[in-house]
Amino acid sequence: YISDAQISIPGYITLRADRELKIGGGCVLYINKDVPITKQFTWSDRQTSLVTAFSEQKNLFFACVYRPPDTDETSYGECLTKLQAEINSIIEENEGRIPEIVIIGDFNLPNMDWESMTLPSRGSREVGPYYQTLEFVNENFVTQLVTTPTRGANILDLVFTNTPDYFANVITTDSKISDHRVVECTVAYNPMDNVENAKTED
Repeated sequence: YISDAQISIPGYITLRADRELKIGGGCVLYINKDVPITKQFTWSDRQTSLVTAFSEQKNLFFACVYRPPDTDETSYGECLTKLQAEINSIIEENEGRIPEIVIIGDFNLPNMDWESMTLPSRGSREVGPYYQTLEFVNENFVTQLVTTPTRGANILDLVFTNTPDYFANVITTDSKISDHRVVECTVAYNPMDNVENAKTED
């Protein structure tokens, strides 16, 4: 077991979901302590993991997903159902106001062509999760931003958002600690601005 203290980053809160009875996998979100989190949710079974966080002040919804290779449709489907439920509840609680959505994670969907939104053929192995993902994408009007490989020749690590114009640049760089490349996103605005303004007004 790895404790929060072992993975903590000064100045950030740690939200994590570990896979039950499994070594490795799971996911974690690090959020600046100056960003007030109104609502958070974690879920994991022996396969898929999910962490979400919402800042009402910023109207920002963050989520991190880990879907291991060979995950069955039931586990991944439950993950997406819970993710959708969190988004829906936030919209309902905020009188129909849609948050800025940012969803990241290792989805292990190597056969998806994100540029053309082309699905693998129905004869392909494990085609179900691709259709599940596309349904979620269409339901929430989100765009997938990563266009360069993150492991080998495959795009496995993804970034979904309903505000793609806010992202000035998305690149992948080599990692010294993982066989996956690091996904780096540059946003076109400072997400801390509203927080600092709120502090000044208080």
